[in-house]
Amino acid sequence: MIPLWLYGVGGVAIAAVSFGSGYTVRAWKADSDIAKIEQKLEEEAAAQRARADTAAAKYEEARSALDTQSYRTQTTIREVYRNVQVPAECAVLEPAADSLRSSVDAANAVATGKSAPALP
Repeated sequence: MIPLWLYGVGGVAIAAVSFGSGYTVRAWKADSDIAKIEQKLEEEAAAQRARADTAAAKYEEARSALDTQSYRTQTTIREVYRNVQVPAECAVLEPAADSLRSSVDAANAVATGKSAPALP
């Protein structure tokens, strides 16, 4: 016959193994839950990255188009103002141009402290 104390030791050993395996299974479950959460976070981060990349690409396209349009506008304005031909009836008459030049010379002379020449 098996002594009674041996049944007690066996029962305690079985209880200890059951207790330890319960914690092991619980740890496996927690690890599984953590892995699911991490996977969900990675998917959300990838989706956010994709949205940011899409927005950045749209911004770069719009900026490129605006840069091109701005360059064209500036170039066109520059060409329009440089290449304007004054009609003959609107041109400055020679006596008026001479009067303007002499007025500028007189103003410059006064600004530098010299006596102004007589205006025509």
